[in-house]
Amino acid sequence: MAEPMLRADVLALLSNCPVCGSAKADFTRWGTEEKSARVRFECSAVFSTFGDAEIEVSNRDQCPAPSRVAASALEREFSRGAA
Repeated sequence: MAEPMLRADVLALLSNCPVCGSAKADFTRWGTEEKSARVRFECSAVFSTFGDAEIEVSNRDQCPAPSRVAASALEREFSRGAA
């Protein structure tokens, strides 16, 4: 019977940021049975999970893409109003 997939396994499979598509910069696994993991992407986003308790995947450092999109939208609104 196959071993169940761990959250760390899912992070290991990511090759691109799930938010903006930037390439994976690095991946690290550690701990008992390597259940802890961290993946960092070129955009600076970091996702991780920790340990034996199989803690949920967390977003340690956010992808800046949504902020850039929001800033562009605000700038467009400003440009329309200033014209």
